[in-house]
Amino acid sequence: MVIKFHKKIKIRLMLTLMLATLIALGVWQMQRLAWKTELLSRIDAQMQQPPEALPAEIAVPADWEYRNVDMAGDFDPKTVFWIKPRTENGKVGAHMLAGFRRTDSDLPVFVNLGFVPDHLMDKAAVPEAMQEVRGVVQIPYPSAFTPDNDPVRGDWYWADIPALAKAAGYAAVTPVIVTVPPHGQGYPAGFAVTANIRNNHLQYALFWFSMAAILLIVFTLSQREKPANPAKTE
Repeated sequence: MVIKFHKKIKIRLMLTLMLATLIALGVWQMQRLAWKTELLSRIDAQMQQPPEALPAEIAVPADWEYRNVDMAGDFDPKTVFWIKPRTENGKVGAHMLAGFRRTDSDLPVFVNLGFVPDHLMDKAAVPEAMQEVRGVVQIPYPSAFTPDNDPVRGDWYWADIPALAKAAGYAAVTPVIVTVPPHGQGYPAGFAVTANIRNNHLQYALFWFSMAAILLIVFTLSQREKPANPAKTE
């Protein structure tokens, strides 16, 4: 048996479905807004904390992301990688990444020493002797537009820690990167870590709620009875 719906019922069912979808999208964006706001607040709080010693082992890397840390050890000059392309003040270059052997842990950690222009890459070298390093913990990940690394050719576009460890010959490494902040003392120049996370969910929520309101207004206006034509009543 085929059930046929009246035309007005079909329109109202369609309206209800569209309104429910638009409102659901708005509510979802509000939930994302609350989550993103809490995330940014947590990141800001972590970046404001005083430096702590980087633990010998890190079980949950996310607990240390964006935190200021101190560590002692020496750089491994044989494990220098260039993450490129990077730009700074109109110059094209790369970020200098090097293995760092800590005095308090058997696990080395990769340190991002920051920007070096292309024309100075051949002259750049890691510091010698024992070092006290202070930096910000990062968990690297590629964007949707980041090319794939090519370890065989030595082309690195993002700091894939397991791949870097394999290329460096390390059996295991600390699962984070420590980035040295800008210091104004030549190259490598360090790098200012920021939480580059967009939080446009309020605008998105307002858009979907506005679309729902407009749809309801248009439907309401379309259902108003048209005034009778006097010419037809005479």
